Amino acid sequence: METEPLLKRHQFGNCWFLTDEHNCCSCEFRHLSQTNSDGSPAEPEFFEPQDWRLEDPEQVEGTKLLFDVIENLVKKGFKVDLIDVWNGQEAEKFVLDVDLREVNRDSFHMFEDYLMRFK
Repeated sequence: METEPLLKRHQFGNCWFLTDEHNCCSCEFRHLSQTNSDGSPAEPEFFEPQDWRLEDPEQVEGTKLLFDVIENLVKKGFKVDLIDVWNGQEAEKFVLDVDLREVNRDSFHMFEDYLMRFK
């Protein structure tokens, strides 16, 4: 996967590529598409896993661990952003500022096509 265009989109110096156990993509984390049918952004909403929406328990747990890492970095004063896009996509479409004091570990997930900035 060509990551160079995306690395330039991050606002801070250290970049990590989050991947699953197969080292191919970040699909194994909880993430949602938050766009309307016309391509405009829908209102992003965090929520806990729902019974009607079958989610793999390992994906849910992996996303909680990701939340812990982000929260720990932010608490230590580091600036953290996250880009959730498909392979080959060169840029995010939307920006979302996330206050981790308002999002709990169980409801956290990423939003497809977003640059998320954490505080």
